[in-house]
Amino acid sequence: MLRVIIIEDCKEDADVLASYLKQYSEEIGEEIKSRVFATADAFLEKYSAAGMADLIFMDIEMPGTDGMNAAEQLRAVDPNVVLIFTTNIAKYAVHGYRVDAMDYFLKPVGYYDFRMRMQRVLEEKRKRSVDQKKVRIVSAGEVRVAAVKDIYYVESDNHLLTYHTAAGNFTSREKSMKQVEGELAPYGFMRCNVCYLVNLKKCTAVQGDTVIVGGDALVISRGRRKELLAALSQEM
Repeated sequence: MLRVIIIEDCKEDADVLASYLKQYSEEIGEEIKSRVFATADAFLEKYSAAGMADLIFMDIEMPGTDGMNAAEQLRAVDPNVVLIFTTNIAKYAVHGYRVDAMDYFLKPVGYYDFRMRMQRVLEEKRKRSVDQKKVRIVSAGEVRVAAVKDIYYVESDNHLLTYHTAAGNFTSREKSMKQVEGELAPYGFMRCNVCYLVNLKKCTAVQGDTVIVGGDALVISRGRRKELLAALSQEM
């Protein structure tokens, strides 16, 4: 689910963005919940903690606190939420770097441009979720927490799993390979054969029938080669 806030004093412009979000949600098959504020001041009264939204569309010219000043106050509360400005005058939007805005729309907003930017937003959301995701590993009687982005690959030997990570290798019998695959697949992990679940972002080369991950050469099974190469190509 994607949580979106629209801050726009012109109801017609707000309705256009809301309709685009509905159309885009139907196209990609992902739920998008949106909320509209007519002023930045009303928004700032409600937005009190980081993580309350995934994306904010911020008009720049508004009565009361303008969009740029509102964005500066927003960043003091939430430095990570994706911010896109909407404006009638391009010169205002170019100062968006001050508040780490991803992009800006010049009104009137067309659906094609909207869709292209939304694809970037979803990719950014996916990247941030990977950066923040952690897994619990019970190894040698101790509970360890590993960041997904630091895992090179998971190796299966009968019922023993070995997590090869930037912090070292940890063995565990707590979960099956199938369970771990289900947990990590949404974050860019794929099997190169029945024994290895690899982090596509950590794959540095394919040499013949092996893939290099974390300096190790892992065999690619014939039945998985085509799918793995396609996924690596897309990841790059």
